Amino acid sequence: MVASNLWRWVEAPAQDEAVAAFLATGRPVRLTDRDHNTLMVYAQRCALAAVRSRDGELVVRAFEALALLSPDTVDEDILMTAATLVSYAASHLSDEQRAAVVPALKLADPDVAHVLGGEVDLLDDAGYQELDTPAGRVFVEDEGGRFEAEAALVEAAYAVAAMLEAKGYEADTVGIGQTLHPIWLKDGVSPEAAAATGRLTGCVHVHAYRGLDDVGVYFAEALTSADAEAIGSAVDQVHLPNHPQIGVWADRRFAFLYAGTADPSRPHRDDKSTLDRFRAPLLAILTA
Repeated sequence: MVASNLWRWVEAPAQDEAVAAFLATGRPVRLTDRDHNTLMVYAQRCALAAVRSRDGELVVRAFEALALLSPDTVDEDILMTAATLVSYAASHLSDEQRAAVVPALKLADPDVAHVLGGEVDLLDDAGYQELDTPAGRVFVEDEGGRFEAEAALVEAAYAVAAMLEAKGYEADTVGIGQTLHPIWLKDGVSPEAAAATGRLTGCVHVHAYRGLDDVGVYFAEALTSADAEAIGSAVDQVHLPNHPQIGVWADRRFAFLYAGTADPSRPHRDDKSTLDRFRAPLLAILTA
């Protein structure tokens, strides 16, 4: 499991304790690129731990970690997302802890300090939501699409992640409020299916990888059972050797699993026939 995941808490005591001990020394040192990435992951983990425990001390450490970073040392977008998560978690600071972060704010890059010291909107500014999930209180990616399903789609997403990991993959992201674009249906699209993708009451997405190969699953609730069947069957009609995919549906719910690879010089180790091993477990989640 990856320590930088925000959709579930992953224990990494050795890493966390090492960074905390370094920050406690207060000594300026020359940091490597690896150190910069470690500090950013640590800050995000502190923000996640803080919303789970309501412990403001963790946010103080996150401020101290981010004070050592700037857009010159790490990816600016990722840095600002981390700063937004930490600023959001700062609502749990006591008055004493608010005073404790002032030195870090003074040392921080001006853009980072602006985010840390201001009010943030977690969804608009970072694309995340704080949610209670089967993995506890976490941050999940939110694309901002309609999310008013009757089905328990968040629970289904975590069940899909567990299923993929049981098949040998490592789940790395879970997202809600997803949009299923008709382009995914490619040459198998029907007018009914294309229209139905615009009427979803909610859609989640899970991504997982195994070496250079990856799979993704869109799990959604359609407006009607006919819409779910139209989308699922259209997905199943698409035949692309390098990007095999399957569709499964039950009542108003459907799942669309696709596979790909980071190495374009070779096809995915799976083809449409081998992806059939996912049909039964996906159907079980759909009908749970």
